Amino acid sequence: MNKVLEEWIKIIEEMANDNTYKTAWGRAIIECIHLNEFTHEKNSVIIHQTAIAEKMIKYYWNQTFFFNLRQGNNPVIVQYVKEMIELYKKEVSPYPASWDNAESFFITTHKKYYDRIIKNL
Repeated sequence: MNKVLEEWIKIIEEMANDNTYKTAWGRAIIECIHLNEFTHEKNSVIIHQTAIAEKMIKYYWNQTFFFNLRQGNNPVIVQYVKEMIELYKKEVSPYPASWDNAESFFITTHKKYYDRIIKNL
């Protein structure tokens, strides 16, 4: 598995990092491998889209809510995360919270909503 990680790190280091989306996808894949959130099938490593989507939400949540970073092309994930932030502000607190703290709110209080967003990413 270290070889897979090494290959992914090399790909990320050598790609044109002209937007955060590609970097976030690469980072999510590496994090999934690091956390053993994958399966082996024949000669392939399978990472489910839901695991990647959950990581992507975390990255974009933190950079959008804490740092108000703007994304160039405003990818769909940013639109979903902004919607989630507004719901969080309305029902929990107007002050920024890290995704590690906010995630439980969505999983316990708005599970269907959260699952729909994961599915759509």
